Amino acid sequence: MDNDPANPLCFDKGRKWLNAMILAIAVWTVSIASSGFSQGNTDIETEFDVDGTIALMVTSAFVLGFAAGALVLSPMSEVFGRKSLYLYTYAAFVVLSGVIGLVHSIELVIFLRFLGGLAGSFTQAVAPAVIADMFATNERGFVLAFFTLAGLMGQMLGPIFCGFLDAAFGWRSLAVFIACLAAPTWIAMMCTFPETYAPALLRQRAAKMEAILGKPHLVDGVGEEKTVASQLKVGAIRPFLLLFLEPIVALLTLFLSVVQGTMFLLFAAYPIVFQQTRGWHQGVASLPFLAVALGIVIALFYSALFDQKRYAKVVDKNQGRAPPEARLPPAMLGAICLPVGLFWFAWTNSPSTFWLISVSAGVFIGFGMVLLYMSLTNYIVDAYLGYAASALAATTVVRSGAAAAFPLFTSTMYDQLGIHWASSVPGFMSVIFVPALLAFYKWGHIIRSKTRFAAEAARLAEAMSGGK
Repeated sequence: MDNDPANPLCFDKGRKWLNAMILAIAVWTVSIASSGFSQGNTDIETEFDVDGTIALMVTSAFVLGFAAGALVLSPMSEVFGRKSLYLYTYAAFVVLSGVIGLVHSIELVIFLRFLGGLAGSFTQAVAPAVIADMFATNERGFVLAFFTLAGLMGQMLGPIFCGFLDAAFGWRSLAVFIACLAAPTWIAMMCTFPETYAPALLRQRAAKMEAILGKPHLVDGVGEEKTVASQLKVGAIRPFLLLFLEPIVALLTLFLSVVQGTMFLLFAAYPIVFQQTRGWHQGVASLPFLAVALGIVIALFYSALFDQKRYAKVVDKNQGRAPPEARLPPAMLGAICLPVGLFWFAWTNSPSTFWLISVSAGVFIGFGMVLLYMSLTNYIVDAYLGYAASALAATTVVRSGAAAAFPLFTSTMYDQLGIHWASSVPGFMSVIFVPALLAFYKWGHIIRSKTRFAAEAARLAEAMSGGK
């Protein structure tokens, strides 16, 4: 299929980037939905007469849906292809987002948010695979960085957009806003998005040939068609095998869970610090997230302008194939910047301290989070190759669980510990993992050689590189 115009790798650049942009906007919208509803907590408490923890479940349920989707929906793309699942799941996300604004039961709101997260999870979980379908290896780094920017910026901008909307029109306006934001993207997806999964395309071609010739038509390189049952088995079981049998996956998953949990903790903590403690208006109290967004942008520029050059030198030095540990230096920098930003925020968030000093800590927080997320994700992919999808599914499940849980105890933690010590808790949690990253950088190759899945991936990598 190297010169086949139907091969997604052979699409012209304009078509590739059009599809990538549509998916990036979809990722951005789902990310806004994941974080933006946190701004409606007070209204939800009042309307449904529930406590703050129940109101926060509206946000947490969406993230729990992400965890379920990583296990259930993502493997299905290898059975049904990318296109049909994208269209169906994103349509469900649009409808569920709008319907939430019409219901009058807190239980139903939470349930619909869970289903919305489940439907929206496919958009984010399979995006890297779609990028790999369309873009060559040397092009993927920039495209993946662009998708990372879309997802993280959505999570940071969600509270800002929704904070002003909730203050003006109430929490139900958030549901209308998200549905209206997502609907045009679904229409564009329906009109332009192609199937990109090569085995699905080849099977479609084989089916057409069979219809024309009247006999079975097989295609080299494509095995037996995968069943739903087999894919669910792989999707549900293998991630947990990696999580429990591979120390690298286990520790990095815990670290990424702290990073993700901290991000969602901030969605609950910033209103406490800036709205309740400093007395800012709801919409204005969400603007400090712009500092975190600035840190995210700086991290992506750092990766593109500096770290890519460093990594290219390592690749050249190692005859075209760098060891997975070469991915870790940005994570080590991020592991320092994240706790610095968190402790900075923790001990400058008093009303007696000039607001800009406290807000500026968000730059370090955003910078550290992105470097950790991108670097550790790339490390897992390089270290586990064919098992990378399962390893990333394991991290997604645990990260989503942490993101769902952290906001639920944020209010109680701030009440009991105060704004300084409560804000320090995620800082202490993130500091713990710095020695682990240093250990992986120095001895990661030894650890990988002694574990089943990582050792098998290393043998595959050696075979792919011709034993160099």
